[in-house]
Amino acid sequence: MKKMLKLIVTLFILNSLLACSQETIKYTEANKNYIKFSHLGEDVVNDTIDLSSDGSTQKKLLFDQDLAMQDLSFSTTFEILASDSISISTGMTMGFIKLTKNKISLYQSSKNYQGTILNEQFELPDLKTGVKYEIGFHKTISGIVFFLKSNLTLFEKKYEIDSNIFQNIMTGKPFFTLDIGSVKIYKSILSSGYSKVPKVNVLGDSFIQGVALNQFGVSLSKRWCVKLANNIGIQNCFIDGQGGIKASKEWVDRLKLECSWFKSKYVILSIGTNNYDNISQYMSSIKQAIGFLKSNGQIPILVTVTPRSTFNYSSTAKNINDWIKRSGERYVDFHKAVTEENDASKWKEGYVFSDGIHPTVMAYDAMYEQLKKDCPYIFY
Repeated sequence: MKKMLKLIVTLFILNSLLACSQETIKYTEANKNYIKFSHLGEDVVNDTIDLSSDGSTQKKLLFDQDLAMQDLSFSTTFEILASDSISISTGMTMGFIKLTKNKISLYQSSKNYQGTILNEQFELPDLKTGVKYEIGFHKTISGIVFFLKSNLTLFEKKYEIDSNIFQNIMTGKPFFTLDIGSVKIYKSILSSGYSKVPKVNVLGDSFIQGVALNQFGVSLSKRWCVKLANNIGIQNCFIDGQGGIKASKEWVDRLKLECSWFKSKYVILSIGTNNYDNISQYMSSIKQAIGFLKSNGQIPILVTVTPRSTFNYSSTAKNINDWIKRSGERYVDFHKAVTEENDASKWKEGYVFSDGIHPTVMAYDAMYEQLKKDCPYIFY
């Protein structure tokens, strides 16, 4: 009898805990079709939609594709429908702006890229019902601006890229989330200042994103892709860089989307050093990228990759570079530009940071000169 009573009590406690946990779960309802892309903020027709949440269910507008382009704007126009509590978050996976009735909080990428952390908070006058507001950000090659506007600018905060690189990362999936409250959405638009037909698209990893330069106290303006952009015109040089990214299905999917938006003549595929643990993945992904670009009327340009101190050179960088040189595709020989003439497994003195991976200013300069040598037609 005592055992039966103990079992009943235990089941009651477990059931109570389960009920409590279910009450605290926040569910998300996502609309993946509402956010639209528009070149230079051209007019986009959106139907107005009403979102409402009592705090138990998030209502989210989600652009269901990762983006990492250097020049990107994202804005949502909305109206508060009720004077009760309001909580809105909008931005990208790796950085966003959070709005409550009288406060703005800015979140940035953590230093290990595993999530976001609070950067700064700012007080606001109380937001009102019946007023159209526009909230969002605009990031460029030099920095990012967050804003909240009505008929006046209520809030604006800029971070230069060299002063806070982690607030400038802003990669991932664009979103607008209502945590609590009621709003009417009029439009939610992604846009960019790049030309519809740039001269060249540059897609790559941390060598393009450039975070390591900042961590070693150097301006991101020293990247070879920025030097190229300044030479041929910033609007003519589309840049997409994401630290840690591999040549993979995820990367190829993003390439296909962005190269359909920006149909440049040339596309530089500056990637590969993160694939040293899976060379076959690199080769199959690059083949897919090449096939898509050629079918899209674009010319792929590969880049030779550089040694990493923690990987065997012959089975990684040399393996990839030999494959590139046999491929018959155009390529930039970055490896030749930064390694010893008599030992291709070693960086030249002063060309790699102490992490044994990322190029110094001297190396970026050499890469840029190699680009001019191997691909002079890009500069015409």
